Amino acid sequence: MQAEFRLHGDTHAAREGSGLNGLATEKHFTPIEVAERWGLSPSKVRRIFVNEPGVVLIGEPSRRVGKSLKRGYWTMRIPESVVERVHRRLTSRSRRAA
Repeated sequence: MQAEFRLHGDTHAAREGSGLNGLATEKHFTPIEVAERWGLSPSKVRRIFVNEPGVVLIGEPSRRVGKSLKRGYWTMRIPESVVERVHRRLTSRSRRAA
């Protein structure tokens, strides 16, 4: 089965006007790198970013092979601008709650 590539938030309008071409050339982080910087677990970082627009997911979804289910595997890469955007959003929420 061929690997699948997904870019969350990749609509035609987004490709035309939001500078997604710039996302391709900026630094991308793994969930482990973000987790180390933020003092979180890699699984928590994956949950935070999995549906975030601009995050790159490369892999294969789960599928049936005979009677068994073959587990899907995904590689996540998070562009620097997405990390900054989510960090701003999370820190602004914590300031409002205080």
